[in-house]
Amino acid sequence: MLAPLAVSVQTRKHPEARRSSSCNAAVCSAVGRGYGTAAQEALAHYLFQTTLVERLEAGTDVDNLAEQRALEKAAFQREGVLRHAQYRRGQWHDLVRYGRLRDDPVQ
Repeated sequence: MLAPLAVSVQTRKHPEARRSSSCNAAVCSAVGRGYGTAAQEALAHYLFQTTLVERLEAGTDVDNLAEQRALEKAAFQREGVLRHAQYRRGQWHDLVRYGRLRDDPVQ
């Protein structure tokens, strides 16, 4: 029997922020066209279909409303705010955490 697998996609290290994070980048002309939502949905579908992962986690800055909407459209549920979770550009920033379980309904 295989043990559950935890997956973390780390694309960039932020030494100033003292943490590693996944990174989503969009070309300005693509913003607002649903590509972020489609990417989140495709990654979640792939991981749930090809691994034993039970839970996916995502996070974004509290001011990044577009990413929050994309995560919610991709069936991630807002789970809370981590206060002063990231230090960048000389100040602390709060992060919103999201989670999606294998059994969560997809809208």
